Amino acid sequence: MKRKKVSILIFLLYTFIALSFVYGEELRLDGRVYEATNKKGISALTVKLIPPKSVRKSEKVVSTDEKGEFHFTNIDQGKYLIEVYQGITILYRNMMEINQNTRKDIALRRKD
Repeated sequence: MKRKKVSILIFLLYTFIALSFVYGEELRLDGRVYEATNKKGISALTVKLIPPKSVRKSEKVVSTDEKGEFHFTNIDQGKYLIEVYQGITILYRNMMEINQNTRKDIALRRKD
């Protein structure tokens, strides 16, 4: 009986380790929002990373720094909607797939 318990524990341990490699990889998304005409970074914008509703995870929100850079960490693999806002005005929206550490640079054009 004791040997059976040890075997079960070893099996569960190997299963947990295998699943953590397949499903537990946490990824990064780094990027920059800049003006298309002069390549200058745009600060103080809100960047949202929104997972599909089917995965029941909450959206992540960050702000761009003085160079227009933004960073998301601890992201699971999958498809996401990325949105950029200035206040409540949406400036950019696009779907993207994240399967590895990713960089997303976003060029915005001023509307005259």
